Amino acid sequence: MYVHFDGYPASKLPLLLAAYQYRFAGHVEAITRHLIDEVHHGWEELGTDLLDGAPAALRRSLTGGRGVPQPPANQPVQH
Repeated sequence: MYVHFDGYPASKLPLLLAAYQYRFAGHVEAITRHLIDEVHHGWEELGTDLLDGAPAALRRSLTGGRGVPQPPANQPVQH
């Protein structure tokens, strides 16, 4: 999900809260480590893999049904 296009908190906070609750099971250290240390492209683009473990209806609501994987560290972000 491209962050700079609509990077306002109202559009990204629900994604980050769902990631915190479902993928990272409420572990602040785990989500912090992922977002700071493991996302090699910064926050320019966040993958919908952050929603792994979230209910399907919530995933559809937050992504419009699109799946966007986080780009690998050696692959430049394409827009």
